[in-house]
Amino acid sequence: MKNKILVFVILPFLFLMLSCTNKKGATIGDYLLFYQAGGFAGGSQQPYYLLSSGKLQADTSAGLRQSSMSVNNLNFNYQLPAAKYNMVSNLLASIPAEMLNNNNKDFGTSPGMDMGGIVVKASLNGQSYTWTFEPDQSASSPAVVQFITEIRLLF
Repeated sequence: MKNKILVFVILPFLFLMLSCTNKKGATIGDYLLFYQAGGFAGGSQQPYYLLSSGKLQADTSAGLRQSSMSVNNLNFNYQLPAAKYNMVSNLLASIPAEMLNNNNKDFGTSPGMDMGGIVVKASLNGQSYTWTFEPDQSASSPAVVQFITEIRLLF
């Protein structure tokens, strides 16, 4: 009787527990997540980009953008070529101090009503950051302008 319980109940349960992986719960370490946001259309259809672990990936299936979107709610289904990665590979290590000291800041101004911008989310040593970059960065510091200009090359 014990063998039947072991074979038909416990072993399938153990197999199920060991074979299931929760991709959304996975820890990815330090990362940058960025995407185009806003505009009157409710969000562009551009992908979310993830820069992490020496790779640049895109989630091309995310649809409309939500500002509360978390990296764990996305499915990065496409790895970008090395040339694209090389364009932004240094960003994770070169976030300007001005940005790190101003979490949740909206940088720049919009030249018109609801023109959209770029949202950047970061996780660095377990600390989360979020910044929004409006289209007009003329009043921003050179370091911030350089940072967002490199990201804009992808769009």
